[in-house]
Amino acid sequence: MTAAAPADDQPPRRAWVLGGGGVIGVAWESGLAAGLSAGGVEVAADDVLVGTSAGAIVGVQLLHGRLPPDPRLNRPSDPPVDRSRLDVQALGKIFTLWRAMEVTSPSQVAAIGAIVRDLDRSGEPLWIRSVEDTLGGSDWPEQRMLVVAVDIESGERRVFERASGVAVARAVAASSSVPGLLPAVEIEGRLYMDGQAHSSTNADLLLPLRPAQVLIVAPTNTHTGRGIGPHAARMLGLEVEALQQAGCSVLVITPSVEEAHHFGSNLMDPARAGDAYDIGLQTGHAWAERLR
Repeated sequence: MTAAAPADDQPPRRAWVLGGGGVIGVAWESGLAAGLSAGGVEVAADDVLVGTSAGAIVGVQLLHGRLPPDPRLNRPSDPPVDRSRLDVQALGKIFTLWRAMEVTSPSQVAAIGAIVRDLDRSGEPLWIRSVEDTLGGSDWPEQRMLVVAVDIESGERRVFERASGVAVARAVAASSSVPGLLPAVEIEGRLYMDGQAHSSTNADLLLPLRPAQVLIVAPTNTHTGRGIGPHAARMLGLEVEALQQAGCSVLVITPSVEEAHHFGSNLMDPARAGDAYDIGLQTGHAWAERLR
């Protein structure tokens, strides 16, 4: 399994990392991107982007030159899965294991995957079509983008990019397949789930590239992520440390406790997505001045 981006001859000047965070993460990152753009900072202008889950959904759109819309302007769509088919008991076991992880190991992730393997996957085609619709039928962007998912059997990360030969919507659907909530996605005979099961950010994948500057956008933290937030924060801390030791300048954009108060700690709550977008927009305006 591919665990890191292969190094290029010329190190990137700037790399972006867009982390996972469910429905709220998509909305907050979308607002952030709009605020940055209004201030003259375009994510698509830089060299490489790592996208995990919500960050993959937003990242593809940005690298195609499209700002994801305010969620309040979207037309209602059919849900990607039949909620009546959810196994609540299995979901509880999955998140108990996820919360218990200190530093991710493949064996711990594979234990989550073992539960996922036995869950209903009849919603997979609808889930992939939903992602295709969100991405507007896009292919892989010309700029380099790394999309992170996790193999449910081995618990190892896999990085998808243009050269992988996998449709971008399928790769993004795999990266965004929250275990227990959304169906695992089959790619080349193997099943994949949310890259967040390893890390919400996966910024360490940039280590072989050694960008001069890494901008990490992290919707999930201890304030926003019910249950999995501490795991996300621990992994982010390790990734930042490793990048800094490799000589990279690292900046982290993440909601504060005050900001998180406005949209709560349930990252899958669509009723708060508009609030998250507004907070992201304000944050983007503020960061644009710093990044120009």
